[in-house]
Amino acid sequence: QTPEQSHQGCLLDLFSGFEGVGICAGECDPFENRYEILKGYQNPKCPAEMACEYQSYAFGANRSEKLIGKCQPFSPNLQRERAVCRVINAQTGESDCGPNLTCTQIEAGGPSVCVKICQKDNPLGLCSSEYECDRKFHQKAWGTTTIGFCL
Repeated sequence: QTPEQSHQGCLLDLFSGFEGVGICAGECDPFENRYEILKGYQNPKCPAEMACEYQSYAFGANRSEKLIGKCQPFSPNLQRERAVCRVINAQTGESDCGPNLTCTQIEAGGPSVCVKICQKDNPLGLCSSEYECDRKFHQKAWGTTTIGFCL
């Protein structure tokens, strides 16, 4: 499968003389999560009763920025956007935020809150009308140009 088919993020061209060869990670694309009444969040790349939780990002084919996700059991008790949250596992970034959200501090001295992850020009990764996709943090921290937070 290519990175686009599997929704993985890949670090390509790591080995000289082997163009397009690299390392891929991730099980699913968090932007493909869909809410279904009585079932909760579902993702086509995950087993039933599981949603895709954002973990990181990498580059897909043609150097397009891709989110890397992991299939996790969906819990209706997860926090919603702008709710105060806590990080459960600092190594993986797992938090008690719902799908497509990450737990981060957006105001100096303020609590960590669940913030939606967005991607410029991706119809599945748009912010709701009251927020804009602010990519400054990701550009400074990781050098990405399309991934950001809805602020």
